[in-house]
This record gives sequence, structure tokens and C-alpha cells, in this order.
Amino acid sequence: MIPYNSGNCICLFISFRFLQRPLFHTVKENTMKRSIYLFLMLVLMFSCKSPYELVRTGPIYPPQPQDAEVKIVGWGEKAHYEQIAIADVGEYTLDRRIQEAMKAAREAGGTAIMPKLTTDSELNAKSGFLVQSFLILKEKSEDIAETPEQKVATVPVEKKGGDIEGKTGPDYSNLPRAKYRLLLSDLALLKGTTFRGSMYPVRYYRVPRTLKTYRKTNSHLLLLSSRSGSSRVLLFLPKDKYTAVRAMIKSKKRLDFVYKPVAVYKSKFPVLEYVDTIAH
Repeated sequence: MIPYNSGNCICLFISFRFLQRPLFHTVKENTMKRSIYLFLMLVLMFSCKSPYELVRTGPIYPPQPQDAEVKIVGWGEKAHYEQIAIADVGEYTLDRRIQEAMKAAREAGGTAIMPKLTTDSELNAKSGFLVQSFLILKEKSEDIAETPEQKVATVPVEKKGGDIEGKTGPDYSNLPRAKYRLLLSDLALLKGTTFRGSMYPVRYYRVPRTLKTYRKTNSHLLLLSSRSGSSRVLLFLPKDKYTAVRAMIKSKKRLDFVYKPVAVYKSKFPVLEYVDTIAH
């Protein structure tokens, strides 16, 4: 059931009644009247609608109190929760989207929310603001919690050695990919979480003063790009990978890697911390 903002609806209803008075008499004025009426109808529709749409995907639980605590969890903590719903939230700022997602979680009886790493570009274009999805989660009870054996199975399995070309090494196929747009807009939610990515090394980048706090000892800053060049990131790379990556730049080879988001530079470059190379 979608809640409505009664204050807005009452004001708009009064406006509609006012427009029904015989103030306009010419054809042109009547056309203007109809246009205003349609415009107010659209305003009514969007102002009364809840900022989120809730879809239940699991067991049904009673709603939580309005002041109940709702946690924000990362993908690494998902094993401790069960998914009970998904909420699509449309708001202009990250803080508003989080607050509305928490309301949806309380409505569904959840105790935590987790931002999904993709957005609906079609909905974004229609609404004019970011429509982001959140998983609604509930903590697992002790009797159905994962056993130690199950937890070990989710850890990447080490193969024989590893190098920058990604021929051997741990299996990171279960790691999620972060949407480029979310790396720019939702760093606070993604920071510290491990993701996998595939991009082309372009050149080494001089470390700006504002990013020196994120630089580890003996690391280099690498500029990477998507094939089309529309997406670019900065990656802090360990010194021992410098020579191998320089060879990849010359041969125009793709680097498949594991990383953690750490910052955003000049509002257009996600800044990442290198974790490992992905095996193939």
C-alpha cells in the first residue's frame, strides 16, 4: 500500500476546486485553464506518492516500530542476514535515499539495508533524480546461521602463485562489480568494500596533494580507462607491479583487478586501492 502526503493532497484539491470556478471565458483562457489543471494533476500524483516502492522477496514479518534501529551493511556482511524485500528509492541526495530505505525496511520488518550496486538508467531519466535499489535484510537467527564450514567455502581459494597478468591466483568470481556512477556519488556506502573491475591502464599519474593521505608507502598512482574512454579511475598500485603494468600500457592489455574505493578526485575520478589481480 502506498502512503500519501495528506497536506499536499488537501491543498491541491482546494486548488482544483478554485479552478473550476467560471473565471475564464475565451477559448485561449479555457485552454490555459486545462493546462494548469493537468499540471496540478501531475503534481498531485507525484507529491502524494511515497519516495520508495517496496517489493517483498522473502518471508513476511510484522512491521518494526518507527524508531527501530536499521543498520547499513556492506556486501561482506550479507552472510549474516536473509533478504526479505527490495526497495527502489527515488531521491535527490544519498542521505534522503538512505532515510527512505530505512523506512521501507521498518515497514517490511527488516533490521538492515544494503545498497545494490546498479541503478535503473531509464527510471533515472524519467524522474530526473537517482533511483537506487536497496536490499531489505533481517538478521538470521542463531539456529540457521552459517556454520564455520559454510563460511570457509565463501573465501577465495588460492591457486598456484599469481602475477599481474592474472593467469593464476585466487578465485574472485563471486565479488560484485561497482557501477561507475555509484563510485562517484555513493562513496560513503561503498568505501572499504571489495569489488572487481576490468579496465585498460593508460599512464602513471602524478599523485595530487589532496590524495597523498590515501597513498601507501612505495605505491604509484595509475590512470585506467574503459574501452570507450567514457569512464576513468585512479588506482593506487604497489611498487612491485610497476614494471609489469608499464608493459601492459605499451601492449594495450586489459587489467582485471580487485580493489577498494577510497576517494573521489575532482568529482570525476573514482580513486581506488589495488588489492589483487584477478585470475583467468
